[in-house]
Amino acid sequence: AFKHCMVHGTLLASDGKKMSKSLKNYTDPFVLMDKHGADALRAYLFASPAVGIEDLAFRDDVVESMVKSLMLPIWNALSFFTSYTEVDKVSAQEIALEGKELSELDHFILSESEILKGSVTEHLDSYRINEAMRLFAPFLDTLNNWYIRRSRERVWSDDPRSPEKLAFYATLFDVLKTVSQTLAPLCPFISELVWERLGFSDSVHLTQWPAVREQLINAKLSKQVNLIRGMVSAGLSVRAREKLRVRLPLAAAKVAVRENLAAELEPYIPVLCGELNVKTIEFLADASSIASLSAKVNARVLGPRLGSRVQEVIQKVRNGEFEVLGENTIRIGDITLNPGEVEVGFTGKPGLAVESGDGFVVALDTHVTPELALEGQARDLVREIQDMRKEADLHIADRIKLTIRGAEELLKAHEGYVKSETLCVEVAPSLPSALLERTVKVEGGEIVVGLAKA
Repeated sequence: AFKHCMVHGTLLASDGKKMSKSLKNYTDPFVLMDKHGADALRAYLFASPAVGIEDLAFRDDVVESMVKSLMLPIWNALSFFTSYTEVDKVSAQEIALEGKELSELDHFILSESEILKGSVTEHLDSYRINEAMRLFAPFLDTLNNWYIRRSRERVWSDDPRSPEKLAFYATLFDVLKTVSQTLAPLCPFISELVWERLGFSDSVHLTQWPAVREQLINAKLSKQVNLIRGMVSAGLSVRAREKLRVRLPLAAAKVAVRENLAAELEPYIPVLCGELNVKTIEFLADASSIASLSAKVNARVLGPRLGSRVQEVIQKVRNGEFEVLGENTIRIGDITLNPGEVEVGFTGKPGLAVESGDGFVVALDTHVTPELALEGQARDLVREIQDMRKEADLHIADRIKLTIRGAEELLKAHEGYVKSETLCVEVAPSLPSALLERTVKVEGGEIVVGLAKA
């Protein structure tokens, strides 16, 4: 009667006990679907260990997390596409991928999209549904927080038919089409909605499963960009730890990588500078000039294995007498310590704060000059004005006028930046027809801002 018999694990209540109608220790599935949507519930179950025939203690909050990590990112990407293509009155014929002058960023996301397609296909063919489901959230994070975010400047171009803008639209359309088709068996409702909003009249569920376009996969490019993203993540971790807000520019960063990678990554220096908000980036072949290698032994775990030799090992590690073999793996003479037994890290040299990743160490210069502080205030002001634009319900393409009081030094140095970032055509002494006026707080003081539509 069937070719394959698929079995799932037992669904338990959040406390690990058996679900019971009499105990009422679980939320009615229809209530969950009314609140979060059927797709979020499906995504949670498909991504869970239950698909791998393990028990699952069901948690309502994880269903909600699926909305944040999956549904909203898809919707945000689609909304960005539809909003700007409507503003520019872009036709379906203009967003064909063929013939477009694609940037490296376009090639990267198309490569990632095809890699996603191939991986999802492979997992589904092998009935590894949970593995397939778990691929979408990281990809959507890359799509929204790297590709779309880094493409905003070309979308803001005044020319609605600029080659760079049309290349972006064509690329994003193609990627959203791929996501809709590959996600359709798992989250059928939002996939159908995305498909309709992209302009297709037939159902996504009646289309053929998409074939992988091998010619669009650039494994080297994907590896390079994902390495750069790892460096960015490490640098932002340093900022968070040192309480240096992202909008505050810093003087310099240094990144230690393997010598053969330094030249390969040189073209990404402007990207790193922008993402980490630093003025200069220098690649180093050796981390010794920016950080000291340290290791901390877990004596409680190591004691039962090494017995009386554990103190000898601890002393040698403290003296730096060890060789790093891999991530949290070191050798001391004839003894090898594995992950869980030792934690290897880096300590920054004076004036530097560091964070390590897979194959690299990032160091940020934490000294903030008055000039850097002022530039950071300008960025904070831009953020506040952008929030005011949203509150005033302005369209993304609307130009504005501003009045700004209490920021004379800031405007003297950075008025052009503030105007360009907020679509401001004039900073006037007063605005009789201001839509909004408020006092905003920036690092170092308060500024009165008035906003009117130009």
